[in-house]
Amino acid sequence: MEGESMTGVERRPVPRAAGDVGPFGLPREGALWTAPLLTPEARAAELERAHREATGERRRDLLTAAVEGLVSLGVGLYLMGWSLHSTDPRLAPVAFLSGVLVGNAGLLATLVRAHERAVRRGDL
Repeated sequence: MEGESMTGVERRPVPRAAGDVGPFGLPREGALWTAPLLTPEARAAELERAHREATGERRRDLLTAAVEGLVSLGVGLYLMGWSLHSTDPRLAPVAFLSGVLVGNAGLLATLVRAHERAVRRGDL
């Protein structure tokens, strides 16, 4: 194929100096061949790589959020279970309410952090 190198990159003329620009910003005849244009196969490979990276990042974020949520759930359930097992009438309600607070606040914080990461990544 004409204009294609061994790497699969097609080249087109791009002006390197002000004198190389013709009317309407188009390159003049004989301008240097400098800017690579990707072939459809190379562009497809680049898009596939970008898709794999984005999918992997989303999966890692989902796994992180799931683990954080399960940890807060586990700590909250532990405190609630300990309050049910306790015989101290003063500490049992405090432990129960602490378990509810830790479980709910941990899940809320996990969701807020996951939302912030998704916004920073550009998913939302």
